[in-house]
Amino acid sequence: MSGIGLRGVLRVPGVSRLLAAQTFTVFGDTALVLSLAVWTENRTGNSSAASMTIFAFLVGVVLAPSAGRFVSRHQPRWMMALSNLTAGGIVLLLLMAEHVPFWLVYPFAALYAFAGSIFAGVLVGYLREQVAEPLRVPVNAEFQSLQQVLRLVAPVAGVWLLETGGNGLVVFVVTGTLVVGAVLVLLCPDVDVPPEPALPGPRWGSYGLIWADRNLRRVSVLAVLGNGAQGFAQTLGFLVIQHSLHRSAGFIAVFVTIQSLAGIISTRIGAFRRITQPVRLVRIGLLLAGVGYAVLLLPGLYPVLGAFVIVGAGLPWVRIGYTSALQNYSTPATASRIALAGQSLLSLAQTAFIAVGALLGLFVDWWVLAVTMVVVFLTAAAIRGPATPPAPALPPTDPRPTEEVSR
Repeated sequence: MSGIGLRGVLRVPGVSRLLAAQTFTVFGDTALVLSLAVWTENRTGNSSAASMTIFAFLVGVVLAPSAGRFVSRHQPRWMMALSNLTAGGIVLLLLMAEHVPFWLVYPFAALYAFAGSIFAGVLVGYLREQVAEPLRVPVNAEFQSLQQVLRLVAPVAGVWLLETGGNGLVVFVVTGTLVVGAVLVLLCPDVDVPPEPALPGPRWGSYGLIWADRNLRRVSVLAVLGNGAQGFAQTLGFLVIQHSLHRSAGFIAVFVTIQSLAGIISTRIGAFRRITQPVRLVRIGLLLAGVGYAVLLLPGLYPVLGAFVIVGAGLPWVRIGYTSALQNYSTPATASRIALAGQSLLSLAQTAFIAVGALLGLFVDWWVLAVTMVVVFLTAAAIRGPATPPAPALPPTDPRPTEEVSR
C-alpha cells in the first residue's frame, strides 16, 4: 500500500487541498526570494547587498522554532492559515521598500521567512495526524515532488514578474498566492492535537526536543551531514564549469535544471515509495548523492552531467525520509515543534557549509571539494540509523485515510 501513486494519495482526506495550498504557497515563496534579491541589486548596484537578502531569509528560518510552543497549542490548519496571512501582510510592506532605506528589506525578509517556516513545520505535524503511518512516505514524496517542480519554475516566474511589472506586481502576485493558500488550508478537516504537557521543556527549546530523543538525534545527524555537504555544491558547480569544463558561468543553469528534473522523476519511482523505513530512505539518498559526486571526478562533459542526475535523484529522498522520520518519532503534541526545528537544522547546516565551501574554493582545487563531499555522503550513509521503531504515544485519531485508500 505504501507504494501508491498520486491518485491514491489524493484520496486521503484533506491531502488534495493541502497539495493545492502548498502549490500556491511555495510558488509565492520561491518567486519572492530570487526577485527580492534581484530588486535589491537593481536598487543598490551591490551583489553583496543582494546576497544578504538570502541570509536574512535564513535568519528567519533558524528563529522559527522559537514559536514552537505557541504553535503546538493551536489547531494546525488555523496556524497554517495565520502564517500565510501574516506572510502576506509582510509582503505588502515591501510596497514601501522603494520609499524607505533599502536595509529595511532585511528585517522584512527575516519576518517573512519566520512566518513561512511555521507553515512548513505545521504542515508536517498536520500530515502526521491526518495520514496513517504506512502512507506517510508516498504522501511526503508527492509534496517533495511538487516542491521540486515549483523550485524549477517559480524563480524564473518571479524575475519575469519583476521585470514586467516591477516590485508592485511581484507583491500583488505573491500576496494573492499566500491568501489563496490560506483559504485552501481552512477548507481542510480539523485534527485532534492534545495539548503539550505543562512540564519544564528541554534546554534549547524545540531543538532540545530533537536532541533529547535518541532516535531523532541519530537520524538528524544523518540528514544534517548530507545537507551540510550539499552546501559545498554551490561553489563546486562553478569551479567544475570553470576549471574542468572550461565553459561560461551561465552553464550552471544546466546543472540546476537536470538535477531538478532528476529529482522530480526520482520521487515518482514506486520502488522507493514502498520502503516503509524513513531512515533507510535517508541513507539511500545519501548513498546516491555520494556516488554521484564520485562520478563527477571522471573527466569529460557526460560524466559531469550524469553525476548531477544521480545527485538529483538522491537528494529528495534525504528530505522525504527525514520528514517521515520526524513524523514517526514525534508525538501529536510535539510534531509541529519538532518539524520546525528539524527543517531549521537542515537550512542552517546547508547555509553554513555554503560559506565554508566558498572560502575553501579560494584555496583548493575543485576536486578536493568533490572528494570531501563523497567522503561525507558515503560516511553518513554508512552510519547506523535508529535501531528501535517509534512507539506511538496515542492511537490514530482517524483511521479513514487507510480505509479510504484501500477502497
